[in-house]
Amino acid sequence: MTEDNLKSYLKSHSRLYLTYRAWRYRLILACNILTKHFFKIVDNAKDNRNLMINVGGGYFFRRHWKVMEYETKWYRYSPGVIDYNHNLASEDHFPLKDDSVQIFYLSHTIEHIPQRYCQHLFNELYRCLKTGGVVRFTNPDFDLGYQAYKRKEIEFFNKYKGNDLDEKFLYFFASHHVVEKSESELEAIKKLLRTNFASMSKEKFADHYTLQIPEESQERHTESHISWWNYEKMEYFLKTAGFKKIYLSKPQESKFPEMIGTGRNSGFDSTHPEFSMFVEAIK
Repeated sequence: MTEDNLKSYLKSHSRLYLTYRAWRYRLILACNILTKHFFKIVDNAKDNRNLMINVGGGYFFRRHWKVMEYETKWYRYSPGVIDYNHNLASEDHFPLKDDSVQIFYLSHTIEHIPQRYCQHLFNELYRCLKTGGVVRFTNPDFDLGYQAYKRKEIEFFNKYKGNDLDEKFLYFFASHHVVEKSESELEAIKKLLRTNFASMSKEKFADHYTLQIPEESQERHTESHISWWNYEKMEYFLKTAGFKKIYLSKPQESKFPEMIGTGRNSGFDSTHPEFSMFVEAIK
C-alpha cells in the first residue's frame, strides 16, 4: 500500500487519521531533534567559528544553524529545539559575546515584539555580529497593507481573520483591537478606524494603534501583531544601532547563500512573501 493509499484510507476513518497525523508529526519531530544533536556534535568547532542564528525561529532545523527562542507557558518547545533561551521582549543582553555571530535571520518575529524593546533588539544584533556579518529580516510590510486598505482590496488580507475589511486590516498590524470584542464594541472601533485613517498621517495612524497595545496581550493571543514596520522605520532603527549598509531584498535573493533555500521548518523567506518585506543590513 502506497502512502497516498494509506492516507485515503485513514481519511475515511477520521479518528484513525488524526491518530496517524499525530504520531507522524511526533516521529518527524523526534528525527529532526536527533539529527540536530548529531550535527551539533559533529559540526561544533566549525559552527562556533561561523555562528548562524535564527532568532524567533521556533521549530527550525537546518544544519549549521542554531535557534534563539523563549519558552514560556504560552510557547512550549520540545527539549533540544532551542539553543539560546532568551526573551526578546526585555532589555537583557543576548547570551552571546561581542563580534561572535556571522549571520542573524529573523522571519516574522519583530512584529510580535513591543516597540519599546525593539531598539535594544537591533542594538544587540549589531553588538553580536562580526564585522562583515549580516542580519536579514522578513516581516509584514505595513505599507503594503496600508495601501491595500486604502484601495479596499480585501483579498490582500485573506490570510487574516475578521468579518470585513476593517477587521482584517486591524488583524494585519494591531490584532489586539479586534480580538474578544463584542459586536457593538467592534462597530465603534471600526467607525473610529475609518475616521483616524482619513485624518492621520500613515506613521501617526500606525503608532496610534500599536503603541497603546498592552504587552500582556500576547499571553492570550500569541499570534497577534503588536508593532508595525516599513522600510523607512526599519532603516531608522538599524542606523541608530550602527548599521550603515542597509538594503531591500526579495524572497530567495539574499546576498548570502547561507540564507537561500526552501523547505518546511528548514528554509527561508517562505512565510507569506506576498505581503512581506525583506531587508538585509551588514555590519
